[in-house]
Amino acid sequence: MFAAYATAKTALVRFTETLAIETAGYGIRVNAVAPGAFASGMTKTVPAAAENAGTAEAAAAQKLLDGDDTVNAEKAARLVAYLTLGEGRDVTGKLISAVWDPWDRLHLHPELLAHKDVFTLRRILPQDRDLNLDE
Repeated sequence: MFAAYATAKTALVRFTETLAIETAGYGIRVNAVAPGAFASGMTKTVPAAAENAGTAEAAAAQKLLDGDDTVNAEKAARLVAYLTLGEGRDVTGKLISAVWDPWDRLHLHPELLAHKDVFTLRRILPQDRDLNLDE
């Protein structure tokens, strides 16, 4: 179950990267949003699959289900708005973590976004390239 999930997730990210290149000439922007963990229908399946998922994953999923923490879901929603209606509407071909990436400043760094490996499946992180997004 989890091997298939990880494989499908990787395929979708690579599909996103390729589709962004193929549709760029039409003004279409395509990105993959990694929302982080939050209570969802998928989360509900993890405790039942604890034998395969592992006890730590099952416990983390149960904690999400038992709580009312919507922070990650809200961050993902804000990221989608940033990419579609906001200043990030020209960002394309990227894998962006709603929780961990400094996405609200990406539009300020077109030279960074032009680099083919940054914010992609290859996940070259700013600190790996001495890139500073805090400026």
